[in-house]
Amino acid sequence: CNSGYTINTLVTYCQQDINLKVFIEGFYIPVTDSMVAVLDPLNLPFVCDSISVSLVDSASLQTHGVVNDVVSTGGIGSFYFGSLMPGKYYYIVVKHRNSIETWSKNPLLFLTPSSLYDFTTP
Repeated sequence: CNSGYTINTLVTYCQQDINLKVFIEGFYIPVTDSMVAVLDPLNLPFVCDSISVSLVDSASLQTHGVVNDVVSTGGIGSFYFGSLMPGKYYYIVVKHRNSIETWSKNPLLFLTPSSLYDFTTP
């Protein structure tokens, strides 16, 4: 089919740095509001364990990236995603080898290059 028209489409992808606050139940110490260092307590005393964080498109429920990194004993972790479609809403999904998979309550629209999501508040 040759219509003689040219269509130019510009597609941009968003980069997102997500800072999470999350406590792993079995490692949580309520008195200190922190977690036990279990990954390598002698060499990494401020690192609790590794977790996987993924972003799931709220419309299609397709996963758009999985990042594996560590979370500190204070519950803080930073996870970088490099190719998200702008204008889409995503659920944040946290997985740990010894915990139940946890999803954010609502999907999020990332409007800035860096975001904070706190799983420790209702």
